[in-house]
Formats: sequence, C-alpha cells, structure tokens
Amino acid sequence: MKKKVFLALFIMLLTVSVTAIAATNITLIVNGKQVTTASPKVENGTTYVPLRAVSETLGATVNWNQKTKTVSISQADQVSLIGTWEGVYTASQGETKATLEFSKDTVAIKFGPTETNTKVPTGEIVALYEYDTVTKGIKIEGVKWVTQPSNYSFVDFNGAISGNRMTGAVISTSNDYIGDFSFVKK
Repeated sequence: MKKKVFLALFIMLLTVSVTAIAATNITLIVNGKQVTTASPKVENGTTYVPLRAVSETLGATVNWNQKTKTVSISQADQVSLIGTWEGVYTASQGETKATLEFSKDTVAIKFGPTETNTKVPTGEIVALYEYDTVTKGIKIEGVKWVTQPSNYSFVDFNGAISGNRMTGAVISTSNDYIGDFSFVKK
C-alpha cells in the first residue's frame, strides 16, 4: 500500500514539475514587445495568458471591483491611426504640405507645395510606422518611393499623438534633426 501511495505521489510530483517547466518556456509577446511581468500557463492543453499584463501592455487600465466581482478594462484617449491626417512639415525645402493615409500596416504620404512655399514638388512614399499605445509615441519611416522628386531622399517622423493631433521632429536617414511636423486627423 505504501509503495502505491509513494508511486502515485511521485507521478503527481513529476507531472506538476513537467507542467511547470513547460509553462516557463512560453514567451508572451504583445505588439512586438515581450511581456515579462507575468507568464502564461498551460492547463489541460489550454494556454492561459495574464489579462492584466496583456491589457496594460496595450495601454489599458484594468480594475477589479470586489463588490460586484467584475473586471473592467478601459483605454482612455485611444486614437485610431487608421484614416487621413493632414498638415505640414519643414525640411530642407522649407514648409511642405502633407497628407498621410494610415492603413493597418503602412502609411502612404503624399507631399507638395503650400501657399507660402509653391516651389516644393509633389511626391509620394510608402512608409512603415510604430505606435506605442502607452507613451503615445509614433515613428514613421519611409521605405518605398511611389513618386520621387529629383534630389529628394527619405525623411522620418518621430513624435507623439495627443487627441487628434500628431506633432514631432522630422529626422534625416542619418538621424539628424531637420525640422518639425504637425498633422491633424480628418
């Protein structure tokens, strides 16, 4: 009898150890960032991820109401980038009008002259962007010319979003400050 109980306990301990080891090998990545504040767990073949860690990584607030036994998740001032943004930026050619069309993965940037700087040629690039929901920081980096004016090179936009306004610095591909930008969502 003692041997059976010991064998059963040994098998249970081994199973728990293997499950714990397997669970520690799971990496949780949210929007390209590894979450290290909590670990996923596997139980009965199902992987469970920590709701608070995922939500807070996405910039949400998680609240527990003990009285009603309710978890609430909310995101304040969350801006959807998808859509049209318009405004101006300054670079070596001076003030330049721009329209940014954000899609899920890319942004098409069309630029051209302003009323006060009519010599700026028109052009268009396709860019990639990264948006940090926690800091509201945005980085836009040109990757492909659609229409490239003579002697033009890519510039990057590094800034932040507040409400429906995006502002920041225009940066050269060699990481030098060139000017500023300001765009408003339409």
